[in-house]
Amino acid sequence: MNLTTHPDPRVSSLVAIKIQCGCGQKYAFDADPAGGKMAALVQCPVCGADGTAIANQVLAHHLRAPSNPGPLGGQKLPFITPEAPVPRRTSLPAAGAPRGERPGHSTWLLLVGVGLLALVALIFWLRRPGSAAAAAPQDGYPHTLAQLNAWYSEPPAGQNAAFFYSQGFDLLQIGNEMPLFAHDNMPALGRPLPSTTLRSLGAFLKLNQGALQAFAQALPYEHSRYAIDLNQGIATTFPHLTKVRQATQVAALSALWHAENKEGQPVLEGLLTALGLVRSLEAEPSLISQFIRMGGSSNTTRAVEQTLNRITLKPEQLRLLRTALQKAEDVEARGEPFNRAIVAERVILQALLATPQKLVASVNAPGVGLPDAERELILARLQKPRQLKEDGRFYEETFAGLISRRQLPFPDRLQAGDWIGRQVAKAHQNKLALSAWLISGLAPVQSREAGALAQLRLALTAVALEQFRQSHQDHYPAGLAELTPDLLPNIPADPFDGQPLRYSNRGSAYQLYSIGWDRQDDSGQPWNSKTGDILFTVGAAR
Repeated sequence: MNLTTHPDPRVSSLVAIKIQCGCGQKYAFDADPAGGKMAALVQCPVCGADGTAIANQVLAHHLRAPSNPGPLGGQKLPFITPEAPVPRRTSLPAAGAPRGERPGHSTWLLLVGVGLLALVALIFWLRRPGSAAAAAPQDGYPHTLAQLNAWYSEPPAGQNAAFFYSQGFDLLQIGNEMPLFAHDNMPALGRPLPSTTLRSLGAFLKLNQGALQAFAQALPYEHSRYAIDLNQGIATTFPHLTKVRQATQVAALSALWHAENKEGQPVLEGLLTALGLVRSLEAEPSLISQFIRMGGSSNTTRAVEQTLNRITLKPEQLRLLRTALQKAEDVEARGEPFNRAIVAERVILQALLATPQKLVASVNAPGVGLPDAERELILARLQKPRQLKEDGRFYEETFAGLISRRQLPFPDRLQAGDWIGRQVAKAHQNKLALSAWLISGLAPVQSREAGALAQLRLALTAVALEQFRQSHQDHYPAGLAELTPDLLPNIPADPFDGQPLRYSNRGSAYQLYSIGWDRQDDSGQPWNSKTGDILFTVGAAR
């Protein structure tokens, strides 16, 4: 983080600031406040969320602390978690959607980052040696940090794609902001880029040519393992995630720029590079890693939409692109990346909550956003282990039900979110305030996953439609059934309702869409943060 501060004569020493972002990332720094507040903006190094208000809370706490700290003197301030972080735009919204955030992004990300982790961990604290709860189940998953670190396995020597990506990260030259992505102002589909934008984008990509070449060396390798040490548990850092996000955006911009210049092979290379960078996080057992991966997937599918509106790729280029998109779709449909992340959170929190006072600290941390009455109920239960057994049994029931429902294909997997909602209501009814708080953030995860899968299926179908057009005298099919079985094994289903993706032939153009997060068919109206569909349009400006 680049943080510029200006000395204040009333503050004679640096203040240690620790923040836990809503995305789950922890970061810390020393600040020299001005006028009792931060002298510069504070941003999460991973998702870019504004942490200035939280940093000011820490400063206020420090400045009003008495000279005699009393019985708590010498304790370190906890990492502070913002109540409702609003991330800086770092990824594109759904294809065809306006520039707003996806539904509930900041709120549920906080709950998943704090609630899910603490919830899973509570079970394992109750299962600690000497407790009345059962021992950890023999389910074939890791249960210690050492096992988790080994589970994130190293590919064979010389075949680790992350090695080449890391070399490229060192060559990235981003500057203050990235063209187009910085303000999410991607051009209208098919409209020529303004000459000034085209020149600045070309200069930017020239600076990053070395990085793109390094990324290209990783494409032959399917597996990645970044150099992180999961033995550190909750203290594990993920410095590569910001670079993965930036690199994916650079690759997507490369595809757009070359599409505007009618250069097909570099377009394909840019799209394959972006998909490869996304794939490099598939096995990484971390929730924040999977959120970054899905953001990169969204950027890439929008880049496919942009390029198909600007250039006609050759048949072999289309075939290779369709193959890569199909691999990504298969992974998202199975749900393995998030399954691995949930297992990891279970292990990490088991290690973190070896002492129950850490759960107390998380409940009391500023910015958690619990109503006072609910916080008091939770703290009271935490002081009574016998009552916690009831929470533990309820939580185990909830966790087992979630894992079972996550094995279902979409749209049935969405039932997991609906079921979690019913479990929250049941917990409140039974006065299990702790359980209700901990599981409330689980419901939206599957919906987010379905959105990423919908975008991949739209892009995959769009490439097949382009292949059909080239082999049928420049005509698109009347219906998607004509794509099977030669180009697609079956008509891709909308993960939100199981029906075929919606398709409208408009002569030299077409529109594809998924009904999206509201699970309502809005007749191809773009998502507006509350209602609408996830669109993929080709030919609108031809």
